[in-house]
Amino acid sequence: CRLCGTTRKSLYVYDRQGLLKPVKRHGPQQHKLYGEEELERLKKIEFYRDAGFYLAEIQKCIDCDGEEKKEVIQEVLHRLYLRQEEILLQIQKTEGILHACDSDY
Repeated sequence: CRLCGTTRKSLYVYDRQGLLKPVKRHGPQQHKLYGEEELERLKKIEFYRDAGFYLAEIQKCIDCDGEEKKEVIQEVLHRLYLRQEEILLQIQKTEGILHACDSDY
C-alpha cells in the first residue's frame, strides 16, 4: 500500500475484480504478498484510475492492446467531456445563485 500510495481497501477491490492478484497469501490472516510484476500492474491501475477510468475500463486497457484499447480510451474521453459540460453548467448555476445572494443585500 505504501509503495504505491493506495489503500488496503483498494487492493481488496482490485483482487476481488480480478485486476490484481497477489503472488501468495501468508499467515493465519492470509496477508497478501505482491511481487515486482504486481507492483508495476498496480501502478498502471492507479494511473488509469487517476485519469478517471472505471475498473472495467482499466481491466480492458491493461489486458488488451491496439484498436480495442484505443476504443476504450476514446469512450472514457467522451464520458469525461460530457461530465465536463455538466460541471460547467453547475458552475454557471452556482454563480447565478451567488449573484442572487449579492442582490439580496
